[in-house]
Amino acid sequence: MSQIIGWGGWSWPGWSAIAALGAATAAGAALWALFYFRKQAGVMLEQLKDAQRDEHSRQKQRLEEAQMSVTPLVSLEGGPVSLPENAGHNYQARVTAHADGAGFAHNLILNLQSGEGGGHHVATKVLDYLRAGSEQEVVFTCPVDALPLVGPGPVPHVSLIEVRGLFFNPWGQQIKFTHAGRIDLNDEKLSFTTHPVYEWPWETLTVPPADA
Repeated sequence: MSQIIGWGGWSWPGWSAIAALGAATAAGAALWALFYFRKQAGVMLEQLKDAQRDEHSRQKQRLEEAQMSVTPLVSLEGGPVSLPENAGHNYQARVTAHADGAGFAHNLILNLQSGEGGGHHVATKVLDYLRAGSEQEVVFTCPVDALPLVGPGPVPHVSLIEVRGLFFNPWGQQIKFTHAGRIDLNDEKLSFTTHPVYEWPWETLTVPPADA
């Protein structure tokens, strides 16, 4: 057994055990420190990721608010329907397009569809420009056979319709919306029975324009 020489040349075999115990303790402390710092590094990494996600969410929210601030809400108001004087002629259905909020709608396209769910195209109207705070009337020319009639009652007089609209905002993004309603030939009126449903394209734009 190796011996460790102490004071005055005196040796004691137990010094080897103590030295080994000290080395083991130091190694254990080093391992514990390594584990601790690795754990802390993992916690800090998760905190950094959370902060990055929060910042990304805030940036996205600011971007959406900037886009919404120049995008009008386009909605439609029903109007009178002129019935044809002779069989086989066309209906004339009037609709007023409103723009609320801010900004403008460019190339507003309105597609009048008939049938439940708007499965059949009837007519299309285009408005080149509609600024927020303004309104404009459009007149759809509707072939009689393009508006199938349903109940109520023994004599069908209601045609289900849907207007599908799309336009471009000042950011050059395309916004789509649908507005469902009905044409009542007894009342000679087109009316909308739901609120407009929009499809927002915010996630498609990641860099705002320089003047935003």
